[in-house]
Amino acid sequence: MNVTSASDRLKKVMRIALVGIKPGDQVMLKGYLRILLRLEADLEWVSANNQQIDLFMVNHDLRHAESVQKLISSKPNTATIYTARSETENGYLSQDLLVLPLKDLEPLSEWLFSQLPFLSGVPVRNKASTAAKLTADVAHAYQSATDTTANQRVASNPPAQVANPLSGVAQSAQVLAVTISDTRMPLTLLPNLVSR
Repeated sequence: MNVTSASDRLKKVMRIALVGIKPGDQVMLKGYLRILLRLEADLEWVSANNQQIDLFMVNHDLRHAESVQKLISSKPNTATIYTARSETENGYLSQDLLVLPLKDLEPLSEWLFSQLPFLSGVPVRNKASTAAKLTADVAHAYQSATDTTANQRVASNPPAQVANPLSGVAQSAQVLAVTISDTRMPLTLLPNLVSR
């Protein structure tokens, strides 16, 4: 008989500080982390000056800024990943550089589970990300739906300024799906994951 202790069933709290990241990218990153860590951790978004931080997510443009270096060096046991935006919409992860948007969440999942001490002991079978893949269309639609600046621009300007009629608000209204495990989840439910 396999006995699981109460402490094994409790989710841990993961404290994340976002430094210099644009609002649209913040929404995307929060969505990715909620999908990947929904079974392992409750996510808490904290100030970069918080005493307890598990993960720094820093804009790559600020990587060598003195204030950012001082902040990171003040918490040597905190994992740090730098983010940038792809001009080609083909994101990837290379060492500690996360280029958005991602079409496959597996590399980010592997990075998180290898870099965050409290996740390193989680068995592979429990990793939510092994089945959490975003297709190219869903990643693009999710980005469009969550980029509030673009949505406001599309909503406040006549359609003549929209080069692609399926971009922005029109595309976010389409019903696409994210494959999570064997369950299909309509894209319209993703904002619920992000709004917590």
